[in-house]
Amino acid sequence: MNKDISTTNLSYIVLDFDGTIADTSSHWLSAKRKFLRGLGYRKGEAIKIAGNFSGRNLKDFITFSCRRAGITDYDIDVLESEIDSDRNFIENINEVSGSTDFITFCHRSGIRLMICTNSPPTYVELYLTKLGIRHCIDQVFSTYNHCAPKPSPEIYTEIANHLAETDGTLLFTIEDSESGVSSAIKAGIECIWIGREDELKIYDNVIYASNFSVLRMLLSERLDRAIAA
Repeated sequence: MNKDISTTNLSYIVLDFDGTIADTSSHWLSAKRKFLRGLGYRKGEAIKIAGNFSGRNLKDFITFSCRRAGITDYDIDVLESEIDSDRNFIENINEVSGSTDFITFCHRSGIRLMICTNSPPTYVELYLTKLGIRHCIDQVFSTYNHCAPKPSPEIYTEIANHLAETDGTLLFTIEDSESGVSSAIKAGIECIWIGREDELKIYDNVIYASNFSVLRMLLSERLDRAIAA
């Protein structure tokens, strides 16, 4: 049975996009490696650097890569556009297993959802529409050309301030990367780290869930406690 939490103080869940809802890791790794090879990096070094910047903002990646290659005269916005210009990737990426079902479950249970991402909001909107879940998402917050990227807490602080103005309460956020978890923690927001156990690192006050099935059980237990209170 669906649970309506409108009578409780549990209102919003915030989800990351890349690696949490959409499995975009292979696309971004490939695009970054191609960029690095174009700067003259050897294959092995390109693979290593691209991996080190997984889940991080493109501008940070470009700045590091160009400086290390001794390139000082470059337009970061142009290079960023070149890396993420492949619009067809929306059609080629899959959802993270269970993410759509979880989002639909939350929506039907009366939980309001938002996205917090470093990715361009246009991509996020297109992909959510492709999955048929755009109507489940209240708002997309993106650091892209807006504010400091994760792991900076700036975007999560903005979300917290937005909810304070609208009398909304943030239940928790869901992240799949260390930079995202760090961003939420710095902003004082409860975070659930979802992903493979071998990728997880120990943080205080962080809940770990291996997949969305586990996360859904955790959420159901929390809703039961809130309704019974």
